[in-house]
Amino acid sequence: MRVNRSARLRWATVPLACVAAFACAACDSVDTVSAVPENRLIVVGSGDSARSELVAQIYAGALAHDGADVRTDLNLGARTDYLTALDGGRVTLVPEQSGAYLIHLAPNAAATDPDDVYVELNRSLPEGISVSDYAQAQWVAESGDAASGDVPAGAAGEAGRAENVLPAFRTGELTQAQIQRLNVVAGELTTAGLTEMAEAVADGAPSAEVAGTWLGVHGL
Repeated sequence: MRVNRSARLRWATVPLACVAAFACAACDSVDTVSAVPENRLIVVGSGDSARSELVAQIYAGALAHDGADVRTDLNLGARTDYLTALDGGRVTLVPEQSGAYLIHLAPNAAATDPDDVYVELNRSLPEGISVSDYAQAQWVAESGDAASGDVPAGAAGEAGRAENVLPAFRTGELTQAQIQRLNVVAGELTTAGLTEMAEAVADGAPSAEVAGTWLGVHGL
């Protein structure tokens, strides 16, 4: 069962509502996630790029702040590698970018607008995988992203397609409160902030420290 949410995020907004098309599925999901033990270990994975590692640390820190048992499993490889780890249960959660993830799942998808990409992505998700709200932050691809498989070759931002940051996670393994926590992160993360932090990590700053500073500034 998927947690299907669609959001048009603004700089100052945090709470996000389900679109009507997914309202029933989202409401039905509450019973599933509410039964998840709060002390279940959450493993946050990442791809090989600085952005992927950084966002993974942000998600891990935000969830740990609320008392979750969290560890990271970083630098798992290209998209195929870290999604295989997600599908297989090695990790619970990975950072993704909406457009590239959609094209990975549905190569012929034509959606470009953030909301449309999000709706199509939800329709294309494999069984057992969910996504929560997307951030305003766009994943601005660089050469390192393409080399690590974070974007399909030659397709990053193609035709103006949205590449919003969002978490992909194993359905039923996060509580409703934990999903909401990820939604709060989505409401705060911006393209400029993500780019600046990723550059710091690429220059050698520890990703956990950079993420921790950002979380502290935003009260997360």
